Amino acid sequence: MDTGTGAANQRRISRNRQDGHPAVSSRGNDMNSSTPSYHETASPETVPTPAIRDFRFLKTDDLLSEFNHLAEWRLDLKARSADTSYFDATLTPMLKELEGRKRLREAYQDDPLCPVWPDTRDQRYQRLLADARDLKAIWPLERYLATVVGVDLRQSGRHATCRCPLGTHDDTTLSFVAYPDDHFHCYGCGKHGDIFTLTGVYFGIDSFADQVRKVEAITGTMVESARIIVANEEQVIRDIEAVLS
Repeated sequence: MDTGTGAANQRRISRNRQDGHPAVSSRGNDMNSSTPSYHETASPETVPTPAIRDFRFLKTDDLLSEFNHLAEWRLDLKARSADTSYFDATLTPMLKELEGRKRLREAYQDDPLCPVWPDTRDQRYQRLLADARDLKAIWPLERYLATVVGVDLRQSGRHATCRCPLGTHDDTTLSFVAYPDDHFHCYGCGKHGDIFTLTGVYFGIDSFADQVRKVEAITGTMVESARIIVANEEQVIRDIEAVLS
């Protein structure tokens, strides 16, 4: 192995992380994962800095909804000792934006024009999160890509690859990667996210609530069929466990 090339690659990867690459979270809190990142272990040697979303123009209730949905998903992964590094890096700038808005609201709370902070106990809000959880349970990323988007996935170790379906660039190298934690990253255009982000990018939808409703709309009658498939899979697992116990 050429040690000079290896050192150069290591410096390049280090620079990518400093620029915001999601492989590592520098926060010394619960949002760090000891499990090696999929980006760190399975990505190409030269990884572009991911496209950073501008949260400033999202409504607070949309941003808060998406943040809490991703935080729930991260906790589920953490409970299964799975890699959470992508979610760590995604949630950190969202949390920073929300904290900044909350400080601004507290500073102007006596102003009659100051907007009301969203109530996360609201039934509409809770229903949105429940629907998002249900859709992700029914449509794991790879199933969504193959069945709804209609891409040709190729397995590569623990993840799957395909040509980028977002139409933002010419892709001849299978630069779109679907990871086991149900997030994707395109190493050609830098887009990344889950089934809702994917749908939002494709249809030009920024609002998390609208992304969830769009996924509901385009899956249509597929949802009931998928529920039957999931239920049957769970029953098969229970039957096997009963035989083995």
